[in-house]
Amino acid sequence: SLGVLVLIIQCVLRIRQYPRAKDMLSGNLRIGLPLYAAAVIVWTIDNLFCKYLRGFRESIGWPFEHLTQLHAWWHVGVGGGTYMFCVFCGMVGQLDDQEPRPKIRWRNLAPGVSIPYVFRSSV
Repeated sequence: SLGVLVLIIQCVLRIRQYPRAKDMLSGNLRIGLPLYAAAVIVWTIDNLFCKYLRGFRESIGWPFEHLTQLHAWWHVGVGGGTYMFCVFCGMVGQLDDQEPRPKIRWRNLAPGVSIPYVFRSSV
């Protein structure tokens, strides 16, 4: 939609405004934007092929039927993309203060699952 396009343009302008943090900021967009795009694709597939997916879901049964709930996967993708945008905004908000320099760390939640967060570094 137009709102997403405006957000993308604003993010690109912010990355140009802070060249010293270009890698960190663009890294967030490299994760967040594909999550949004995949969520929209999955949601569209769910809308177009809902009646076929229901039949397929019934044929495969529990527990795999839950993996075909594409609307739920849409929520996962949009939630992840939104979180990455929040991290992006947190980083931009702290870049105006020169010291200490903000950085991004990844917190491990479980094996193979981690989330980024913004923190202040004195180096």
